[in-house]
Amino acid sequence: MLFGSHDYEIEHYEDTIVLIGHQPTRYIFAAEPDKIYYCNDTINLDCGLGRGGQLGVLCLDTGEEIYF
Repeated sequence: MLFGSHDYEIEHYEDTIVLIGHQPTRYIFAAEPDKIYYCNDTINLDCGLGRGGQLGVLCLDTGEEIYF
């Protein structure tokens, strides 16, 4: 899946969370721009820092989101 498009609508692996980046959330129709995006078994962490967005950090232990 490296550098390919990601299908958010399917379950990829049973009992697994897929963490992705390299596609800023501002370019995902259903996502809130520049915020961490959750859909099915996928979390997109790319909040667009390189394109004028922000840095998003997700604590995998607590689920806390921090933005800079």
